[in-house]
Amino acid sequence: MTVYGKAYGRSMKIQQMDMRADATNGYPGRGYRYYTGKPLFAAFEGLSYTTFETSCKEVKAAQNNSENKTLTLSCTVKNTGARDGDAVLLLFHRPPQTTTSALAAQRQRPIRRLLDFHRVAVAAGKRSAPQLFVVQVRMVLMLLVVLVLVLVLVLLLLLLVVLVPLLLLLLLLLLRLLALTSSPAGAGAAAAAERERGAAGGAGRARAAGAGRPELRGHYLSGAARRGACLGGH
Repeated sequence: MTVYGKAYGRSMKIQQMDMRADATNGYPGRGYRYYTGKPLFAAFEGLSYTTFETSCKEVKAAQNNSENKTLTLSCTVKNTGARDGDAVLLLFHRPPQTTTSALAAQRQRPIRRLLDFHRVAVAAGKRSAPQLFVVQVRMVLMLLVVLVLVLVLVLLLLLLVVLVPLLLLLLLLLLRLLALTSSPAGAGAAAAAERERGAAGGAGRARAAGAGRPELRGHYLSGAARRGACLGGH
């Protein structure tokens, strides 16, 4: 049983009965499997009249196959105190938690979980016989997890490969639309300026032509005079 400090009851509402921790509202969770704070007395821990020293090592698996792997641990306990006593060996499983994203992805999984335990009596200054813990690791499940992670990475890469060209294409289309919306006014002004320049150029050329051929100008005037004279005579 986990014994919490007085601050635990003050930091949460009495209606809050969730087991899993929630960092968004500062809820630390409940029970040894989900509690993320520091308890007053942790679960499975107690007081003793003596002290112990525990050492464990991995023993080679007796058998391996494509589906399961057998993990065997050998643990011994040494009584380092002056009195006889009993020690309890506890084997816990903790999921890998290396990054913030991994912690968020594993929010539904327990922080730790008790798999097995052994109680051994050890005399003062003596060491217990080896205690074996045998754990079956399902390789199929591990392979599925790895496969899912690989698929997620592949999908992310595909999204990047597809989305980047699409974004560039949309940007080019947007720039093209902006250019088309702003071009008619500019084109109209340029055409008007061109017409004005053409008209001015035509008038200038006509004046230049007339100035260069005075005989034509006189011819036209004499013709007009002749027509006036004829009309006056009649």
